[in-house]
Amino acid sequence: MKLQQVLFLLLLLISANTSHALLLDIDNGELLGASNIEIDGALYNVSFREGTCIELFNDCDETSDFLFQDRDSANKASLALLSSVFSTPEFDDNPELTFGCESSDICTIWTPYDISTNIVLTSVMYNYSSTSILIDGFSNLDTVTRPVDMSLSTTATFAAWSLAAPVVSPSTFALMCIGLLGLGFKFQRYRN
Repeated sequence: MKLQQVLFLLLLLISANTSHALLLDIDNGELLGASNIEIDGALYNVSFREGTCIELFNDCDETSDFLFQDRDSANKASLALLSSVFSTPEFDDNPELTFGCESSDICTIWTPYDISTNIVLTSVMYNYSSTSILIDGFSNLDTVTRPVDMSLSTTATFAAWSLAAPVVSPSTFALMCIGLLGLGFKFQRYRN
């Protein structure tokens, strides 16, 4: 392969746009969660979970038990769920296809962000069926008690958030390619 072809391929790789596509976690038609949800420039993963706040969030007794630790960031997470994960008709129109929700009318997804005594403050995303006169949205003032068990509800599930795995940025990749290119030139000069 000629040196010019190698240079062209390297430039093509450097200029390639590396997007982080939203990935839905679906098992037998049921939405279990999603990966690469963008919130304020960072990527997050979410899984929908049944159980108590105590079981799911490290005893659910401190704000540090939650990834989002204030109302604003939890609301942004709920809004991101609404605008990305539940923007597809398959899951937007059919709330019962979301893990933890059996109702064909509504699914509420609870993102906890703070704790006050035995009360958990949450941002809740509402996903109504297409036959409902109500529109999808979110509320930032909902609360739930620590021992409440979401597995007993047919219309609610917890959102367990985590940071998405870091991906090598295009600029880091570009620097590596430039370094390898420099080594290639040096090796070629050495051979000649």
